Amino acid sequence: MVKLDGAVAVVTGAASGMGRELAVGLARRGVAGLAVCDVNAKDMEETVALARAAAVRPNMKVVAERVDVADRTQVAAFRAKVLAEMDRGATLVLFNNAGINAVGKMVYEEGDDPAAFERLWDKCFDIDFFGVVNFTREFLPAMRARPAAHLVNTASVNAFYTWPQHTCYTAAKHAVKGFSESLMLELYVAAPHVKVTTLYPGGVKTNIAARTEHPAKGERGETFKRVTDFVYNHVFDLQASEAADWILAAVERDQARALIGYDAVLIDKMTRAFPSAMYGFYPTLGTYGLSADLTTADRNDGKIGPLSALHVLASGLWLHGLFLSPMVLVKLSRVVSPTTLMAAAGVGLAARAAGKL
Repeated sequence: MVKLDGAVAVVTGAASGMGRELAVGLARRGVAGLAVCDVNAKDMEETVALARAAAVRPNMKVVAERVDVADRTQVAAFRAKVLAEMDRGATLVLFNNAGINAVGKMVYEEGDDPAAFERLWDKCFDIDFFGVVNFTREFLPAMRARPAAHLVNTASVNAFYTWPQHTCYTAAKHAVKGFSESLMLELYVAAPHVKVTTLYPGGVKTNIAARTEHPAKGERGETFKRVTDFVYNHVFDLQASEAADWILAAVERDQARALIGYDAVLIDKMTRAFPSAMYGFYPTLGTYGLSADLTTADRNDGKIGPLSALHVLASGLWLHGLFLSPMVLVKLSRVVSPTTLMAAAGVGLAARAAGKL
């Protein structure tokens, strides 16, 4: 078990979303020192204020700096300040949370600028993967020198499942997974007191969608943004504060692998049980001319007819309906009490049973 009370915690990407909620949750759990960083210094000030207000230790030390996780020089300077100002004997917990969502594909369409996509690919890897590596490289010696320490790296469900136009993001998250698991085994042998938890969040309601970068110009770029905004604002339902609670509970239990969100748990099981069907409907969509962003069709007058739709459904889309079901139930539970839902289900089952009598 990992004891967060009295620990020193470092959180990257702390200006908003899960990073902010992790900082607040850690303050509530009694950390003695909290170090936060982000490229967005203005919003990070609000995170610090919220964490101080939530702190159970009135003398909790706080270090807050603007840091680009892709710049190792900045990371090293931040590490030096944190270690100089925080208790050197306390448990050290590092949350490598910073990341961006980026469209980085390899198959280009007419009008695409390959160089723009390549630049975005590099930016995504610099932040989502090398940001994790930079912080780990800088803090690991200090973690090994302490009696107890814990490294928490944020991967994604994209580390075991993906969809079109997420090639760079998915590759970066696979890299985080491989890096974290390999490092965990190194530490088992060389420094067993340093624990590692790899996080696999599903859909979390944060502002990452609004900041998704898409190099495509004109209507295609705008369409992608509208689809992304809809998914994050109307489909995903796990709040960042709830995700942070899942994460901190997993860390306290010293879980090596933590699925964050009901959708993450289900999609993990589905990709294991139905590996072909989980991807089966994408080639079917391609057969009917859907574009890579799944928003337009370039054949059959831009339409998919009823028989084609049934073909897509039978080829694996039904599994994605199952994947969305926990989020639908969570949304219902926020509007209708669980007791009412259970009662309605009971009435339905009773009516079905009565119909068979």
